[in-house]
Amino acid sequence: MNLLARPAFEFQLPGPALSAHARNAARLAAWKARVGDAARAAWPAGRPPLQGDIDVLISEFSERASRDRDNMAKPICDAMQGIAYDNDRQIKHLHVE
Repeated sequence: MNLLARPAFEFQLPGPALSAHARNAARLAAWKARVGDAARAAWPAGRPPLQGDIDVLISEFSERASRDRDNMAKPICDAMQGIAYDNDRQIKHLHVE
């Protein structure tokens, strides 16, 4: 993964990320909806989802950074399915910082 390459797509969303293991299912669903809405708003109009293998970089800038970063990434990757890519199985490199 070339972390210095210009990303094909990026967006920012305020608030701490929620883990896939969040105890409150409604809060998790709302978080995934916010991620999906932000991704949809930032995705270029008319552009189809990316095809083939992709790299995903997730940067968390929060006063309460997650210690459970792999599970924090799962709802984000799920929410971007059908927007930035067809299926999260396309993710070949996932970097969470």
